[in-house]
Amino acid sequence: MNKHYIFMGLVASLFLTGCVGTQPIATSNKFNPVLTQFLYENHGKSTIKGSAYLRKDDGKIVTCKGLEVGMIPVTPYSSERIEHIYSSTEHGYRAFSKGIPQFNKTPDKYEQYVVKRVCDRQGHFTYENVGDGEYFITTSVQWQNGNEKEGGILMQKVKISNRETKKIVLTE
Repeated sequence: MNKHYIFMGLVASLFLTGCVGTQPIATSNKFNPVLTQFLYENHGKSTIKGSAYLRKDDGKIVTCKGLEVGMIPVTPYSSERIEHIYSSTEHGYRAFSKGIPQFNKTPDKYEQYVVKRVCDRQGHFTYENVGDGEYFITTSVQWQNGNEKEGGILMQKVKISNRETKKIVLTE
C-alpha cells in the first residue's frame, strides 16, 4: 500500500482519536448524533474555501498539499475535544512536538460526521453545498527534518449561512 495513503490515515486518526499524551482524556460531554444529523438532512448552498500553510524556520512555506482536511460540526462533544487539543474553540495550532492529547474511546458515529477533503497541489480545499451552521475545519501541515516530523495541526471555527462563500486561511 502507498505510504502516502497510510500516512493520511494516520493523520485522520490523530484528529479523531489522538495519539500522544499521558492519560487518556475522558470527555464530560457525550457524543449526540442528533446534533450532527443536519449534515445529512440540510444540504445547503454555502461554500467554504480555504488554504493552510506554515512557515518553516528558514522562511519557506509548506502547505497542506495532499493532506486531509476535516469539517467537524460544532457540538458540545466536538467543542470539548477541540478545546483539549488547541486550548481554544475559535482557531488554533498545535505543533507535533507538543504531542496530541489522547482521548478515551471515540464513538464510531463521531467519525462518520467528519466530512473530509484533500488539499490540492497549491494547499487549497473547498467544501460546497454546506448547510447553515458552525463547523471546525482542521488539517495538518508537515515536513521532515532528518528523522523528525515537523509542523503541526491547525483548526479554525467557521459559521456559515444564507448561501454565502467563506474564505479562510489556517496558519499559526
